[in-house]
Amino acid sequence: MINIFKKKFLFRPYPKVDLVLLDDNCSNLNFDFLKFKTIRSDEINLFHLVVAFYKFIFSFNNLKFKDVYFIEIINKLDPKIGLGCDVNWRIYKFVKYFSEKKSIIYQFGFYNFKYIEQFKKNILKFTNTKKIKCDYFFIWDKKFKDYFYYFNTNFIVNGSTRSNEIEKRKIKKKYDIMYVSSFRHPVKSYYGTNKHYLTMNVSDSMSSYVLNILDNLQTKEKLKICLALASNRKEKLKKISSFHEIDFIKRDLKNFIIEKKNSYDLASKSNLIVTTHSTLGVELLARGHKVLFINPDYFFYDEDILKNFKNFFHITSSNKKVISKSIMNLLKFSDKKWKNKFSKASFNIPYDEKNKILKSLLIKLL
Repeated sequence: MINIFKKKFLFRPYPKVDLVLLDDNCSNLNFDFLKFKTIRSDEINLFHLVVAFYKFIFSFNNLKFKDVYFIEIINKLDPKIGLGCDVNWRIYKFVKYFSEKKSIIYQFGFYNFKYIEQFKKNILKFTNTKKIKCDYFFIWDKKFKDYFYYFNTNFIVNGSTRSNEIEKRKIKKKYDIMYVSSFRHPVKSYYGTNKHYLTMNVSDSMSSYVLNILDNLQTKEKLKICLALASNRKEKLKKISSFHEIDFIKRDLKNFIIEKKNSYDLASKSNLIVTTHSTLGVELLARGHKVLFINPDYFFYDEDILKNFKNFFHITSSNKKVISKSIMNLLKFSDKKWKNKFSKASFNIPYDEKNKILKSLLIKLL
């Protein structure tokens, strides 16, 4: 194998496997109990590339070369099952070209029902079908059956597949609050101040507002705050600048701690997780953590999917005193009080540690 320009070049044909992972294994799933291969975007197999090029030249069909290459790889791997998350197009290619094989899709993120039709439009445009047929679809909550209504499949509720793979760890509490950053892009400067809300999108201005509240509470209550940076996440490493993200946060929150740990371990070291619009926040809630969702921009971004648990851990007020009081109240909750109160809330997203449901299905199919 040779590495050139951040690409890995292989020269040997792939061996046969039981399972092929079609999404770069973005959720770090472990299937060491069977033979599997991960199709990666940074890996090029020159042996199969040459064979695919030959077939592309002489097959006289309307397929694009990248599709011929994909088909060649899957034919050589000859997997019984293809697995991928719903936001990576390769799983849909697998469903299209290898309908005779078992296909499993899992829901990657926590989605706003406001965008059902746009999500549907993008997927169906890619697949060029009116309905997508796959064997199994693992979803966070049964309500997402309505979100993916255009799939002809067997839905299985298992929570977040990505979060499930990570074991819970008991770690001594070190921080009062972990703030989950929702930063994505650099914020334009306003006459050198870089402070004006009109230069920010709604998400950034809301984050700035909440960070400022945390800064005031930190000074007043002597709180220890750590950050779960968006730029640290595997799927965001090449898309978000940690420099720009930290620079943005520093404008409002003066003192904070950053650890080079995954956000799940960092959450275990924190008494309370504070978040705005975050898939991670919902995952941590399902894992049993104390989480406070702050949604001061509810007038613009009303998350329908959250309505069933808008209560003591979800606030839509933009009043600084109300937000501050909610933060301090939850900080004082004992674990017992949190569990008792949370058990009465309508929150139906499970945590299936080590993805027992998914892996049991794979064993059954094989």
